[in-house]
Amino acid sequence: MTKYTHILSLAFMVLVAVLLQSSNGWGWPVEIGSLSPIFVLIAAISLYLFLADVLVTAQLNITAIYNGDPGKYGQEQHGKAPKAAWVWYRPLVRTVALVAIFLFLFNSINSHRIRRVAAQPGHSHPATMRLSLTAYFDEWVASRTPNRGDTLDVYLVSGQGGGSRAAVWFFMAMNYLDSLQSTPSSRFSDRVFSISTVSGSTSGAAMFLADRYLQVPQHAASVVPRMKAIYGKNYLSSSFWGVLIGDSFEGAKHEVFNRLTGKQGASPKDRNYYFQEEEVSGYTNATPSITPNEINHFFKADYLTPYVAPAALHPGLPLFFINSAIVETGERGVFSPVDLNGFSLATDLYGLFKQHHPQYNIPLITCVNQSQAFPVINAYNYLDGAGRLIDGGIYENSGTTTTLEVYETLRRHLATRQDTSHIIRLVCINIVNTNMDTAKDTVRFRPASVLNTLTAAFQSPFGGHEQFSYRNIMRRVSAPDTVFSFTLDRPVPLTRMLQPSAIDTMYTALRAMGTDVSQSIDNAH
Repeated sequence: MTKYTHILSLAFMVLVAVLLQSSNGWGWPVEIGSLSPIFVLIAAISLYLFLADVLVTAQLNITAIYNGDPGKYGQEQHGKAPKAAWVWYRPLVRTVALVAIFLFLFNSINSHRIRRVAAQPGHSHPATMRLSLTAYFDEWVASRTPNRGDTLDVYLVSGQGGGSRAAVWFFMAMNYLDSLQSTPSSRFSDRVFSISTVSGSTSGAAMFLADRYLQVPQHAASVVPRMKAIYGKNYLSSSFWGVLIGDSFEGAKHEVFNRLTGKQGASPKDRNYYFQEEEVSGYTNATPSITPNEINHFFKADYLTPYVAPAALHPGLPLFFINSAIVETGERGVFSPVDLNGFSLATDLYGLFKQHHPQYNIPLITCVNQSQAFPVINAYNYLDGAGRLIDGGIYENSGTTTTLEVYETLRRHLATRQDTSHIIRLVCINIVNTNMDTAKDTVRFRPASVLNTLTAAFQSPFGGHEQFSYRNIMRRVSAPDTVFSFTLDRPVPLTRMLQPSAIDTMYTALRAMGTDVSQSIDNAH
């Protein structure tokens, strides 16, 4: 009876694994996000335990029986030599088990190369076609020239990281500013020249830009339901399944099918890929007025597409600077729609991608994912010429470093412009989901420990670099330009499993700060 129970349990666990992989890949029988991440973790670990029992423990027990080990299973085969076929089996099983453990801890079946898509003939955008920042700015200003003597306010926006909380707050803040500053003849979003974001705010910025690109009508009453449809859900289950089971399965499948079919160039799917698909699916569900094909065209077309397509096809989008970090060097990397090397010290990620893969496109949603590739929850995708890309907050978590580079370059450029028929004022807006201006508590002594050491190590990039960059932009921006922060002042969990009630809390905070925001904008003018 025990034997049959064991076999049925193993069969059940294999079936659960197949269904979870199907839920992760195709959303059948249910989307994996509808399952608790605790259940997913238990299922994955249980599968490992059953496989270890069948492939290791049971095999060692079998060799004990056949080799006649004394004292085991009540069998003593005195004077009988072990069968030759089994003499080497036990060390072989142990060796295979040790190799499997080593590969699991120190290697990966999945190469985690960055997602790329073969470009159709004539639809590959070389990095060299990008304008310089100042040339793009001159064209942008020319299409927005105010009346003689009037002031043109140019908004440079930064977005702080912080998971789904940051994504929701950025999207809500941008829509709210748009509602405050838009008039029949002018929109706030039309005067946003650049957006520089990190981690979760990069996702919120992508959703905001998708609305602009696809010309989705803005209704205040629809903001909260749409945010709940996109971010009021569980993005952890697919990550946990990917890191334990899914990525290895997809990597092995990729290698086998590539060898059988002879296909080259495709990228192996991993938890990053499925996270990208989940975010696009969330936006699709939240935007029923736009067809899935149109949505896919925006998110899955090349990152540079919105900046090279004919202007009649879409409104002029702000420059979208996507900040990431490079694991091997610890440097900041940026996906930039203009020539990055002309004004920034960051690594030009789009330029490197096109240098190594000129006939391939990199989807916009993939670039977004590289900014929010938080350790373990996401994989570190490898980009040729740069290295493995990780959450941009590992370098600097406020997004202000790139914005300050843009600001200082434009300020120098404006000082040399000959056209003085109108005034151009640069307004830097920092959208932050933590209070960056609170006084710091005195650091108390804590006994040294491994946990404290790891905690302190994370404070350096996520706290120290962020604080320096944020304070630096607040210090360096001077009259006639101005800078102000759009701050979430309510406690909301930092997670990728945001509760709908947390989104309600953020919306309440947004409505409550209307007077303060209006005053900040008036001061900017």
